[in-house]
Amino acid sequence: MRPLCRAGGACAERGWGRVLVLAEEGRAAAMALQSMQKAGVVAQLLLPPVGPCAWPGLVDEVAPVAARADAVLGVGGGAVLDLAKAAAAMAPLLQASDRSPSFEPLTSRFLLGAEGHSLLPGAALPVLLAPTRPTVAATSGRCLLHPEGGLSALAPLAIAGPGPFGVGVGLQALEVFQVPSDAAKQSTRGTAAAVAHALAVFVDGAAAAGGTIKQKQLLDDMMMGVGSSFSALRQPESAQVDAFEASLQAGLAASESDANAKGDLCVIHALACILAGCRNVPFGWACRVLLPPVLRAWEEEGDDPSRSLAVLAEAMLGSSSLARLADFLDGAFSAAGLPPLLPLDHAECPDSAATLLALCAEEAPVANQRPALVGPVSLLWGVKGTRLEPHKVI
Repeated sequence: MRPLCRAGGACAERGWGRVLVLAEEGRAAAMALQSMQKAGVVAQLLLPPVGPCAWPGLVDEVAPVAARADAVLGVGGGAVLDLAKAAAAMAPLLQASDRSPSFEPLTSRFLLGAEGHSLLPGAALPVLLAPTRPTVAATSGRCLLHPEGGLSALAPLAIAGPGPFGVGVGLQALEVFQVPSDAAKQSTRGTAAAVAHALAVFVDGAAAAGGTIKQKQLLDDMMMGVGSSFSALRQPESAQVDAFEASLQAGLAASESDANAKGDLCVIHALACILAGCRNVPFGWACRVLLPPVLRAWEEEGDDPSRSLAVLAEAMLGSSSLARLADFLDGAFSAAGLPPLLPLDHAECPDSAATLLALCAEEAPVANQRPALVGPVSLLWGVKGTRLEPHKVI
C-alpha cells in the first residue's frame, strides 16, 4: 500500500482532475486534501454524519456530488468507506435518471431490488480508500447500509461480484492507501471488534467452501488473515497492525464467500446484519457475540462445513475442535473488553429481545439474499436445527 500522502499523485497519474473526498474530521482528512493540492487535483471535501452505518438517503445526497467528480476517495472507518463505495455505485444511476435526485430514492430501490436497477461492470466511478482503523470495508465488495425507519436489519449491497438480488456493479477499490499510525488509532475494544468481524468472514468463507472443489484454495488464501487474527488476539502490543492485516485479507475473502454461499452457510453475516441493525450495535461487536455459539453449533452438526472450519481451528490453536476455538475466542474478546452478551433495555428479558429480533428478521432484506436460507426465527434461535440459548445471541 502506498501512503496517503501519495493519493493525489495516484489520481493525477490516472488523469482524474476532480475528486470527491468523503472523510471523518481529523488529521487524515487534512493529509488527503494536502496531497490533492500538491498534485494539482481539485478536491471537494464532505464530512458526512454517517454514525455507525450509512443509510440510503445519505447516499442519495452524496451521489449527485460524486457524479460531478472523476473519482471518490474515502478516508475513515468502515461506515465512511461503505458510503464512498455506495455513492460511487449510485452516481451513474443518478446521472441516467431524468428526475430530480431529491424526489428519487434511488438507493433504496436499487438496494431492495424493487425496479431491478443494475450497472454493467466498470460503470461505477473509480474508488480509492484509506482506512483509518482496521475494517473489512477497505477491500470488501460488500456495502452495508441501514434502511431508514427505525430499528431494522442492515441491508447488504454487493457492489462487486454476485450479491443480493442479483446485484453486482463491478465496483472495486482501485487502491487502498495507508494512513500513518499516529493518525490511525483505535481502542482495544475497537481492535478486538475488527478482529471478530474478520474472523466471522473467514468462518463464513470456510463454511461456504466446505465440500466444494475450491475448498483447499480458499482455505490457503485465508490462512494469512487467520494467522494475523490469532496474533492480534494473543499479542495485544501488536494488535493494531495485525488487525489491519486481518481485516484487509478478510475483505478480499468476503466477496468470494458470497459467490460460494449455499443457503445458510454465510450465517454469521446474515445474523450480524439483523442483530447490528435491530439492536443498534457495531457490526464487529455483533460478530463477536455470534461467532462462538455458531462455531459450537457447526461442531455439533459435523458435516462438510464443520470439517472445513476445523482446518481454521487447527491453524489457530493446533486443535481441530471448534468448541475449543469458541472458548478461546470468548476468553480473548472478553479480556479485550467485549463481553459475550449485549446489554438489554430495562424492560427486556432475553426471550422478549430474541422475539423482537425474529419479528424484525421477517422483513429483513438479508433474509432473502441467498437461496434456501433458513427461516429468520430459526436463524435467531439456532443454526441448522441446533439450538442456541437466547442469551448467547442477545
